[in-house]
Amino acid sequence: MRRAGTEPKKILIVDPDCTALDPLVRLLDANNYIVAMTETVEDAWRSLSADPPDLVLLEPMLPSGTEGFHFVWELRDHPDEKLRRTPVLIVSRIHQTMALNLFPDFHDGHYQAHEYLPVQGFIDKPVDHNSLLRAVNSVFVPFQIRGPHARRTSFSAQR
Repeated sequence: MRRAGTEPKKILIVDPDCTALDPLVRLLDANNYIVAMTETVEDAWRSLSADPPDLVLLEPMLPSGTEGFHFVWELRDHPDEKLRRTPVLIVSRIHQTMALNLFPDFHDGHYQAHEYLPVQGFIDKPVDHNSLLRAVNSVFVPFQIRGPHARRTSFSAQR
């Protein structure tokens, strides 16, 4: 639960199956987050430009394949520092469907070959509500409290 007196954080969900995420939207809303949803990268860029969110929840496997991964790399290279620094959590069942390779095979002038996808964490679908809240809340905890080794985290249901 968010602290009283703090400004609600804005979350942009980018997922081609937005209707299936209604329970997650209600959960985030009930925890004082403002949620916007889009189904495509093009709509995500429009939303980012018009009203930058504090966090992006991204399904990387979008209608054109892996365009969500490209979206992350483009976001990290964006000239606007505020957009470039926007935290991203991957929310996907990709671990269940393929061997995961979240880094480029070549040096593009900015990222080294085999540098991991620059996101703050991974959440497996189907999404456990407690795991989602823990992941989202962790993004907004000041870095100095979390420590230098807490940048990328995988959140899944406790078994």
